[in-house]
Amino acid sequence: MEQIDPFYAGGLTIRSAAHFDERLRALHDSLATGTSGSVVDEAKALLECVFRTIITDHNGEVAPGHRGQPTFPELYEQAKACINLSNDGDVAIRIDEACAKTVLIIGQIRNSNGATSHGQDAYAENLLGAHEAHFIAREALSIAALFLNRHSETESHLHSRLRFEDHSEFNEYVDDTEDWPVIFGQNMRPSEVLFNTDPTSYQAALIEYKQRPQDELDSELV
Repeated sequence: MEQIDPFYAGGLTIRSAAHFDERLRALHDSLATGTSGSVVDEAKALLECVFRTIITDHNGEVAPGHRGQPTFPELYEQAKACINLSNDGDVAIRIDEACAKTVLIIGQIRNSNGATSHGQDAYAENLLGAHEAHFIAREALSIAALFLNRHSETESHLHSRLRFEDHSEFNEYVDDTEDWPVIFGQNMRPSEVLFNTDPTSYQAALIEYKQRPQDELDSELV
């Protein structure tokens, strides 16, 4: 997973995740041409997608909320429990306070001013301005960036939705340190053979590789 730029929607990516790409594109389009209400709708939808992705990667599924389907703040709490917001405990507490409050406010504003929100009559006037809507979008993108970047550093991210092409450095390390098998006269990449024949061992080796000091890895390549 690539590092994420919270100030440019186009830099926020999860490889091969079509639904996430749709949500991000919808937010980007709403910022360019949509109404303020649609911006708020898409900002909340993007965060819901991010939270559900992290929870599923870590736990396998999203847990029910107190009344069935989890609420927006409940999704935040489940996702937060899957990551480390900061290596500094005090900073983590402060960031959690800021993010939790922001998530709650985004949900409240979406319910009252979103383009598809409930409870408005046919003549209701939406007074949410473009500046406020863009502020909400920026906050949502910042939270999404923080959560996805921190999630990318966890072992649970390595255990789920494993893709060979996402780990080129590790694959090259395996290819450089292991003998290449020959099948019907063809040299086969050790990393690719391991990935395709024993993904569990591939995952275990990948996690060990991520945890080893770089100088130790370099010494094996000399």
